[in-house]
Amino acid sequence: MEQFGYCHLTQVPLRAAASHSSEMVSQLLFGELFEILGNSRDFVQIRCWLDKYEGFISNKQFLPVSRNDFELLVSSPRQFPVEPVSTIQETNSNHSFYILTGSNLSGFKNGFLKLGNVQYSYKHPVGQPKKPISSDEIVRIAMLFLNAPYLWGGRSLFGIDCSGLVQMVFNINGITLQRDSAYQAQTGRTIHLLSEATPGDLAFFDNKDGQITHVGIVLAGNKIIHSSGRVRIDNLDHYGVYDRQKGIYTHKLRLIKRIID
Repeated sequence: MEQFGYCHLTQVPLRAAASHSSEMVSQLLFGELFEILGNSRDFVQIRCWLDKYEGFISNKQFLPVSRNDFELLVSSPRQFPVEPVSTIQETNSNHSFYILTGSNLSGFKNGFLKLGNVQYSYKHPVGQPKKPISSDEIVRIAMLFLNAPYLWGGRSLFGIDCSGLVQMVFNINGITLQRDSAYQAQTGRTIHLLSEATPGDLAFFDNKDGQITHVGIVLAGNKIIHSSGRVRIDNLDHYGVYDRQKGIYTHKLRLIKRIID
């Protein structure tokens, strides 16, 4: 077995242990790369290239790639689907399937990518992170996920958690963030007053034990977009997230970080 792998399916669950009943801690989307750390009968232990996150995936749910192909892909410019949902074709079998916003199309040239004996064809628009990175683009990408259902460990339009939302939005904009909110909070410059926050900043929230457990993206007008039940927009003030429908604060504000200036 090769030491590297390529996610060749729409999305693949990354589990905490080598079992189909184990907790899903994250997901791989089409085109994401990883290093193989070990293998068992049904699972491989992997380290994701994007964020170094580790877990287990089924050994039936990835494409082994050579070191040369791996290094070529990770050194290629980032490319992503422009459309929220689009189709891609495996030309060997003439089989088409869906891919989602945030999938990795690095390495595709003129609509094609060849890995070993497998070739893919993609006929839809492809985008790259815009430079310089702008808060408007951060907010625009975040809004693509509006109303996506909350899913622990999720990273896609079909289910996403709070830190997965933040990671995917910034990844599409060319910025790599860690998978979990507590580690994301260690990035960027601290903004000490909510009144000084600007759209695209990250707001972090803690639990009763002082542990950071939630994150969202600041919007204009004292609003926040975050994943809680679904990706939603709520009011934000110096106490935290206020749910107008329920008339309660759902998350207690801990700190605000600016990732882009």
